[in-house]
Amino acid sequence: MSPPTVRITARSSRIVVDASADELAVEGATVTTLDDGSVDVVSTGGAVRVACPPGTPLVISTASGSVEVRGAAGPTTVIGASGRVEVESATALDVRTSSGRVEIGRCEGECRVVTSSSRVDVGEADCCDVSTQSGRVTIGTAATVTAQTVSGRIEVGTTADGTVAARTVSGRVSVAVPKGSDPSLELQSHSGRVEVRER
Repeated sequence: MSPPTVRITARSSRIVVDASADELAVEGATVTTLDDGSVDVVSTGGAVRVACPPGTPLVISTASGSVEVRGAAGPTTVIGASGRVEVESATALDVRTSSGRVEIGRCEGECRVVTSSSRVDVGEADCCDVSTQSGRVTIGTAATVTAQTVSGRIEVGTTADGTVAARTVSGRVSVAVPKGSDPSLELQSHSGRVEVRER
């Protein structure tokens, strides 16, 4: 049985989640358990710290404040106006923010990041979709990648049978592919170099 969904809401507070605990524990917020078993965590004004079991589904909302998720979370959604977002590991991920650096360690399934002005770094994902107006995009390794930015460099590593679509108006596009492989690539930069290299 999977852990119940935990929803965390804060206006301008730092949120730290540790998804490696044996049971749910919360500091700096009120906790309400709903009829369906899900849990609402609402900040009381300061930093919010949540410990939960691995695999816990998370929905995190903040107007202005950093978000850090440690351990192995379940499907995770982060919605914020500004503030840095760091996620160590999640089974699936959806991040939507206006500004603030986004750093993802590992996503087992689909990783989606939509931001207006942010640098985005993803270490490893199965399927990765990143869109930003302004900011550098770096994806270490992903089987399927869609990356687009108006102004910023895109760097992607893919698998032997991967699919990459990367587009930028102003900036370099660089894709690293396994030696001797022939992945599907659709790369475009209106003002910048396009490079494919073996690794």
